[in-house]
Amino acid sequence: MTEKTFKPLPLGNEDFVSIRQKGKYYVDKTPYLKNVFTEQSSVLLFTRPRRFGKTLLMDMFASFLRLAPDGSDNREFKEKIFDGLEILKDKEFTDKYLGQFPVISFSLKSVYGKDYTAAYESLAFTVSNLFKCFLFLNDSEKLLDSDKESLKLLQDFNYLSTPKAEKYIVSSLEFLSSCLYKHFSKKVIILIDEYDVPLAKASENGYHKEMVSLMSLFFNVMKKSSTLVSDNVYPIEKIVLTGCLKVAKNSIFTGVNNITVNTVLSENSSFDSIIGFTKEETLKLLKDYELE
Repeated sequence: MTEKTFKPLPLGNEDFVSIRQKGKYYVDKTPYLKNVFTEQSSVLLFTRPRRFGKTLLMDMFASFLRLAPDGSDNREFKEKIFDGLEILKDKEFTDKYLGQFPVISFSLKSVYGKDYTAAYESLAFTVSNLFKCFLFLNDSEKLLDSDKESLKLLQDFNYLSTPKAEKYIVSSLEFLSSCLYKHFSKKVIILIDEYDVPLAKASENGYHKEMVSLMSLFFNVMKKSSTLVSDNVYPIEKIVLTGCLKVAKNSIFTGVNNITVNTVLSENSSFDSIIGFTKEETLKLLKDYELE
């Protein structure tokens, strides 16, 4: 009698591609790609408690949507990674969205410090690391020399960590979106994980007012009027944020009109089990490991 082997559990692993390549157990949340990215709202915020799977969800979104630096959809690789998952059964959506967007994906979980200066430097570090993911833009024939000079400044942590660089940091998402749109001629998707950490930590450490001012400017990218590119086109397809807290709309979201906020208590059937396991998913998981 041969001993049955079970799929390994992806404990602590938030990397979707790694989980799929290593054959680890994955609860299929891919149908929510269609629910989120065909939703009319231009900005969506999902709040759930810690350890619910928010980061893995965002990484799955990025893995499906992101086009390669050379502009290809990398379809063969992506279809292999998503093989057996529900979303590939929807050919119309897959053809339109699989590997079709420049994606800006990052987390704000490390943006904090014992005081405002330390938190500002941690945001500068996060921004410089984000821009280093797009080094190919430095050689783009579609960007102006002035664009490339700004890109290099935004890749330089030593410069960004100085107070004089704040104007670059707060406009960095708008600027990167416009550069990607110019380079690819395709609208951009922005995924921001743990958006609320900077404000929550600031509140704990006594510099909440300064952090609200900084993050309000940083999130200006959500306001259409401030983000138009030179050909008067809004370069962003969708912005999705996740976090634990529902921050008051009159703080960092002032002026953001078309936003959908979904919490654990929301009664929107389109998103009710997007993060975390349903009763049915939990029972299936137990059955798959013969623990029912």
